[in-house]
Amino acid sequence: MGQEQSTSQTGASSSPSDIPYTSYSVEKTNIKSKTLKNKSTLDDIYVVSEGQRPHQNIDEDLKNLQLLQHCKPVLRASVQASTPKEFESLERFDLTPLLKLCTRYEDHLRQCAEAVSFDQDMLSSRIKEVDVNCAAVMSAVSDRYRRLVHVSAHLKKVQEMSQTLRRLDFNIKRIIPMMDRLNNLLPEDEKLEPFNYQPTYDIQSASSFNDKL
Repeated sequence: MGQEQSTSQTGASSSPSDIPYTSYSVEKTNIKSKTLKNKSTLDDIYVVSEGQRPHQNIDEDLKNLQLLQHCKPVLRASVQASTPKEFESLERFDLTPLLKLCTRYEDHLRQCAEAVSFDQDMLSSRIKEVDVNCAAVMSAVSDRYRRLVHVSAHLKKVQEMSQTLRRLDFNIKRIIPMMDRLNNLLPEDEKLEPFNYQPTYDIQSASSFNDKL
């Protein structure tokens, strides 16, 4: 009896039909795991805002450098690494074309340097000539300026003289009628001849001439 009960209990515990919700719960967990995997692959990533991609302002010089072809060195190995393979490649390498190229390039650079030195000598000589001409022009301008200063000083003196002459003319014209009155008051024996003031130099014309200057 005890063995039958134990076997019946073990059979009951092992059979899923006797235990309710066992097969359903296992199948449900499998379905949930599959759906979670699908959701994780599709719905877990949320894009909130992509943001503005930075506008790459690449310089034109960099673009041109990127378009240049890559030049490989003549010797692939480094200079510091002294391996016998390098020396073997050097023995097989013909240096005469490279030497000719270097000599031609040296001649070209020498010709360019001679042309540049000739142009520099010409420019320096022209600059010296321009400096000499500028110095001559400056000396001539300074001489003319000194002359003009001297002439302006004389013109100022002429204006001062014209002003003094105007004052003298005004005073003489004012004094003549007074002299005539005094002459009329004198007796006939002591009367003087009438004073006639007729200047030979026209003061008004002289003043107008000075104003024009």
